[in-house]
Amino acid sequence: MKKNNCFGFTLIETLVTLTTLGMMLIMVISTFMTVLTKSVKVRVVEAVDNDGKYALRVMEQIIRNSLRIISNSEGETCQSGMNYLRVQDSHGNWAEFACLNEGLADGFIASSSASSDKRLTSPKVKLDNCYFNCISGDLSQPDRVEIYFTLSQIESTSRVEERSSNEFHTSVILRNF
Repeated sequence: MKKNNCFGFTLIETLVTLTTLGMMLIMVISTFMTVLTKSVKVRVVEAVDNDGKYALRVMEQIIRNSLRIISNSEGETCQSGMNYLRVQDSHGNWAEFACLNEGLADGFIASSSASSDKRLTSPKVKLDNCYFNCISGDLSQPDRVEIYFTLSQIESTSRVEERSSNEFHTSVILRNF
């Protein structure tokens, strides 16, 4: 009897190997897609968060160093739920903050002053909700301004991982006391 010394693979060995490689490939692709999706979400969340923090920082600094709250462009001085807030420094210069086009794709927070106008949020985000609460002080307490706003990513796609929304809130006491 002659022994067959052919080196080859049986059909079963080939199928087992291909099945194993296929499952490993599916796991690698799944992991890659998960990492890619998470990085997109992180980038979107950071964009919204950075815009909100920048707007808060600018408004806090100007309001904190203001002498008083003055009548805004809508004739309001110190109320709750204002969309415009105007403050004046010790040199008589004023700055006004405005919540413009709330809820629309082009909604943003703006800063106007006697010398310039400036957009505080980028066109990459939209302003969903915004208002200022003003609490008038007296002889024992200074004026206080509460700032509330919500920013969200402008939706360029329907994918959930490319959407982000964040609420921002702070309370600032004027240093005129």
